Amino acid sequence: MKVTAIARGFHGKLREPGDVFEVPSGAQAKWFTPAEAGAGPRTKAKKASPSENEGSADGDTGAESLV
Repeated sequence: MKVTAIARGFHGKLREPGDVFEVPSGAQAKWFTPAEAGAGPRTKAKKASPSENEGSADGDTGAESLV
């Protein structure tokens, strides 16, 4: 069955995240998952912009409304 590496691992040779390769049917490991048709390597989630993390420009974080 085809699998995709989600972390560095070894199966016949060193595999990097995103590598697609064949393993015996039913094989399992923490560092690979079954390959999905048309799926590419996984990407990291987008980080929030600084304005989403720091509050408004006047320094108000809105935390007072949570108290």
